[in-house]
Amino acid sequence: MQDSPNILEDSGKSSDRADRTTEFVGLWTETGRRIYSYILSLLPNVHDAEEVFSEVSKVLWEKFDEYRPGTNFRAWATRIAYFKILRYLDDRKRQPTPIDADFFKTINRIVNEQSAALEAQYRALADCVNHLKPRDRQLLASRYAEGATTQGVAQTLGRSVDAIYKSLARIRSILFDCITARLAEEER
Repeated sequence: MQDSPNILEDSGKSSDRADRTTEFVGLWTETGRRIYSYILSLLPNVHDAEEVFSEVSKVLWEKFDEYRPGTNFRAWATRIAYFKILRYLDDRKRQPTPIDADFFKTINRIVNEQSAALEAQYRALADCVNHLKPRDRQLLASRYAEGATTQGVAQTLGRSVDAIYKSLARIRSILFDCITARLAEEER
């Protein structure tokens, strides 16, 4: 009798691949806009940025098996984007370009520093929002929901517009102090 292929083993492999595909799509959806912004900050025009972004997207997918789950996907993707930008600029050297290598490296360093600072601020904001009183969190969520207005929130909550403005100012002050303290803690 002839051995039949192990269907369960094959379906396990396709299930693993589907899981990796889902993982990639989730990570890329979460990170893609930031990578595009990074590329756009380093290239002279939108057309060049879109071309490199497309190439980076393709390479990230092709090399996704090299990505270690649980590590910083954005940092990994940014590194690949950096080298793709360098290659793109090198390939275009024959054409006049307003960016020389030293200037490019300086801009890249500044963008990375600002990106890291912004990430720290986002983490601090999320942590501080989580420590707000539930009523304050709900007010923030209501006010910053898409299409919401202060007047609409006031009407929904049965409060005056002035009271909503004062509550939001108080919450913003609490968040500012909290974020400032968290960032100071991180620097130590």
